[in-house]
Amino acid sequence: QVQWNGFPMNSLTTGMTDLSSIRSGLFERMSMVAGAPGSLYGSGTAGGTLNLVNEPQWKDGLRTAISLSRGSFHSLSGDAEIKAGNGRIQYTGRLSGEDDLNDFLFYDDMKSGRPLVKNSHNRYILAGTSHSLFLRLRNGHQIQAGIWAQKSSREIPSIMGSYTPSFQQQQDSSLRMYIAWKKQGIKTVTGIRTAWFTEGMRFTDKTGPDRTGYTIDSHIRSGSSMTDAYMQWFPGKHWNFDFGSSFILDQATVDAYNQPVSEARGTLSAGIK
Repeated sequence: QVQWNGFPMNSLTTGMTDLSSIRSGLFERMSMVAGAPGSLYGSGTAGGTLNLVNEPQWKDGLRTAISLSRGSFHSLSGDAEIKAGNGRIQYTGRLSGEDDLNDFLFYDDMKSGRPLVKNSHNRYILAGTSHSLFLRLRNGHQIQAGIWAQKSSREIPSIMGSYTPSFQQQQDSSLRMYIAWKKQGIKTVTGIRTAWFTEGMRFTDKTGPDRTGYTIDSHIRSGSSMTDAYMQWFPGKHWNFDFGSSFILDQATVDAYNQPVSEARGTLSAGIK
């Protein structure tokens, strides 16, 4: 499972996340929890959990950073970042992208004579941006909000052994937003978080480069709304009480389905230590 600031972002239709579409320059911290931490992050975590975290650095002033990289097979990528704020408010904005032709050479073992061929129709383009805002108010109140938008286009090459060129293409887009409030008291910690995720995918195929119509034109659209609230109470040195609730609404529209599908889940929890 992959989580962005505590919210699961795996696909509603496949249950997975395309890790190649995650640019590490969009986050302050990335951490991995190995094993199956179902008691921490719920179901779907048999292989572990990857946490993508945006967090503030409470420093005064303006900070900027730009990085560019060039690699083999016509690979180009870059990141830009700006941070501004003081001890009360912090803002971080980031841009990240890459353009890879992936035109490498390989021996096609599925063809007679094992010829050396150049991979074609394998270009991958990605562009993303993220913005985070953190506020520290009076009396222990904290507010944070974030948005992450991303779009990518991927050409899908022919399989090994094929003598027919491929014209398959996949386009993915996503928009993720969240806002959270937390109150830190002397003996209590209270918080509410809510998030909205939307994703879309389009897969197309055609018989020739000049054809206007598609033999396959498949669409997938999905969205999630997540809200949770929690409270921790520390009445003394030896006692700790936890209370929590959450609600998740998932919706998916797929061309292969007869109708849109939705699922709602709610939980209540309490604990004493």
